[in-house]
Amino acid sequence: MEAVRQLKSKYYQSDQEGELVHCTSLSFKQRVIGFAVCVGTGLVMSVLSWMTFGHWLAFGVLMTCGNLCSLAGTLFLVGPKRQAKMMFKKVRVVATIMFLVFMGLTLVAALVLRNGGLTALLCIGQYLALIWYGLSYIPYARTAVKKAFHGLVTSI
Repeated sequence: MEAVRQLKSKYYQSDQEGELVHCTSLSFKQRVIGFAVCVGTGLVMSVLSWMTFGHWLAFGVLMTCGNLCSLAGTLFLVGPKRQAKMMFKKVRVVATIMFLVFMGLTLVAALVLRNGGLTALLCIGQYLALIWYGLSYIPYARTAVKKAFHGLVTSI
C-alpha cells in the first residue's frame, strides 16, 4: 500500500512553472485503470499478432497497433508532456525515433505496399528498437548488453 501512496504522490508533483505535469482531470484510480486497459489491449493485440504469424500483413498491423496501445497507456500514468520529455531525453532519443520510424514503416509496408517480407523485416526492427528503448530506462543495461554481444562476437 505504501508503494501505491508513493506512486500517487509522485504523479501529483508540479513542474517548475507550478503546472501539474500529469493527467489532472483524471483521478489516480482512473489513470491506473486507463493504463491497465491500454497495456492490456496492447498485450492482447501483440499475442493475437503472433497467432497470425506467417500472414505478415495482419501480423505487422496487429503488432504495431499493440505497441501503440501499450505506449499510449503510459500517457495515463505520467501525462503526455512528461512522457514526451522522457522519450526524447538525450540517452534515448535515437531509440525513440527508431521505434517510431519502424512502427510507421511497418504500417506503410503492410497497408500501402502490402509487402509481407518487408513487413516481417520491419517488425524485427520494431522489436529491436523497442528492446533498446526499454533498456534505456534501466541503468547500465545497454552497456551490459553491448558487452555481452561483444563477448559473443569475439568468441565466434
